[in-house]
Amino acid sequence: MDWYSIVNTFKVSNDMDDKQIEEIFRQIQKFSRIVVMALPWLDMRKYMLVAHRLGMSNGEYAFICIHGDLYTYDRMKTDVFSDLVWRKNDSYDSIAKDAFEPVFHVMMKPLEKKHWVLFKEYAGKFSSKKDPNWNLPEPPGNYTTPDAYAPYLYDATLVWAILADKILKENKNPHDGEYMFLKATKLTAEEDVDGLTGKVSLDNFADRNLNFQVLDMTENGTFERILTIRYQNKLMEVQFENNKTEETLSRWPNGKVGIKYAPPDEPICGFDGKKCPERNEQPDRTFIYVFSAGGVVFVVVVATILYCILK
Repeated sequence: MDWYSIVNTFKVSNDMDDKQIEEIFRQIQKFSRIVVMALPWLDMRKYMLVAHRLGMSNGEYAFICIHGDLYTYDRMKTDVFSDLVWRKNDSYDSIAKDAFEPVFHVMMKPLEKKHWVLFKEYAGKFSSKKDPNWNLPEPPGNYTTPDAYAPYLYDATLVWAILADKILKENKNPHDGEYMFLKATKLTAEEDVDGLTGKVSLDNFADRNLNFQVLDMTENGTFERILTIRYQNKLMEVQFENNKTEETLSRWPNGKVGIKYAPPDEPICGFDGKKCPERNEQPDRTFIYVFSAGGVVFVVVVATILYCILK
C-alpha cells in the first residue's frame, strides 16, 4: 500500500504576483500539512513571505525545498549555508527570517572542502596539458575552475573505465553497450567503487543513487547540515550531522527544537474538520511537489500523506 497519493497539481511561474500565489496556498491549506517545493533555492523567499502572511509558518506546516541545482563548495558557503535566501536588506528581512523557520532544504551533497580544493588544482593543471594521443577540445580562454557537475562527470568516466577494463579482460568488446549495461547493473553490488564524490552506488538500471543532505536554519539565520542521506550497496543510510539527535535535529517556530514538534500526522480537528464542528476547514497531512519545467514554469503536485516522514 502506498503511503501517499497525488490528489492535485498547481502550476506557478516566476511572473506570478502575490495574489495568485496566495490563492494556491489557500487551496493547499484545506488539505495539506507538509509542502515540498522543487524550486530554485534562491526563489523560495517570494513564496515563503506569502505563506507567512497566511499564518503557515507558525509551526502547523513544514516546508521542504528540493531542487536539482548542484553547488561547488565555494558557492555552498555564499549561496546556501548563508542567509542569502531570506536576507535582501529590505524592510521584509525580519519577516522573511521568521517565514523560513519551518523550511528544510534537501539537495545533492557537494564535495567536501579538501576534495574540492584538490580537484580544482588538478583540473587546472590538466586543462593545459598536451599529448599527441589525446583528442581533447581546447579549454576556453577564460577557464578558471571546474563547475559543480565536473566531479560527477569524473566519477562517470571512472565507472566507464572500470567496466571497460573488466570487459577487455574477458576478451569481449567494450563497445557492446548492452553487455556493458549488464555489467554496470552488477558492478557496485560486487565491489566498492570509491569515486571523487564518495562511494558510487548504481541501481538496477545502472543509474547512480545520489547522496543528499538536509539543511535547517540555525538560530542566527544561516543554514547547517542536519542529515546526510547516502547509498551503500543500493541500501539507503541516514546519518545525523553536527552532533544532532532526534531531540535536537530540527528547529521549529517559536524556539521549539526536536522532531517531536513536527506537525502532527492528523490535525486536532481531524482531516475533514468533523472533530471540531466550529471549524469546517482543517489541514490534512499532504505533500506538495513543485517541479521545475524549463526554469520558468513550475508544477505543484499535492499528495495526501498517510505517514509522517519527519518521524
